[in-house]
Amino acid sequence: MRRLLALAAAGLVVLSAAPAAIAAAPVPVDPSTLTPPPNPNFDWSCLARGGGIVCDGTEVTGAIDDNSDPAFSCDGTPILTTFTQTLTARRSHDAAGRVIRNHTVGTFDERWRLAGSDVVLTSRGRWSLTVDYAVPGDVTSRTNTYTGGQLTVSAPGEGVIFQNTGRVRLNWDESEVLSVSGHQDMMEDFEGSIAAACAAFAR
Repeated sequence: MRRLLALAAAGLVVLSAAPAAIAAAPVPVDPSTLTPPPNPNFDWSCLARGGGIVCDGTEVTGAIDDNSDPAFSCDGTPILTTFTQTLTARRSHDAAGRVIRNHTVGTFDERWRLAGSDVVLTSRGRWSLTVDYAVPGDVTSRTNTYTGGQLTVSAPGEGVIFQNTGRVRLNWDESEVLSVSGHQDMMEDFEGSIAAACAAFAR
């Protein structure tokens, strides 16, 4: 009898815990209902759990012999880039769906070549971006912080010719630099960095 009573008591404990477990089960959320909606170029999975909403997303991109920026050129000859990039992001929201933080890890590998030249420069990035919102859901309240190796360009026989590595903190639309640390060659001297690439192509 004592054993039966113990088993019955254990069953009551399990039954009483069941509603709480069900209530805590993650619930899928439509990304388009969040404030603001996440980048539509990513493949997102969003779940409501623990009093908030968490979205995990990925984006994989690439191009062959791309030159979308005329500034990437040597005396009018375009610098062509072939690359692959993978971005992995996690967005955190409050219970109302307003974003409060976004953390993205990015990796890319590139090959730079001057049109008509056989010399190839290599470029790589291993970086992270943290976006913090002072006011949940308010894009204008955010700050963007890049850390790690945002860009490292190397030439054959020379090694690294310029790089952006360290930490850069920017305002909400990245029109203002709030703080900088490390080596930020291309950000501090874009023309000088392109000139270094052009010199490497000429060798």
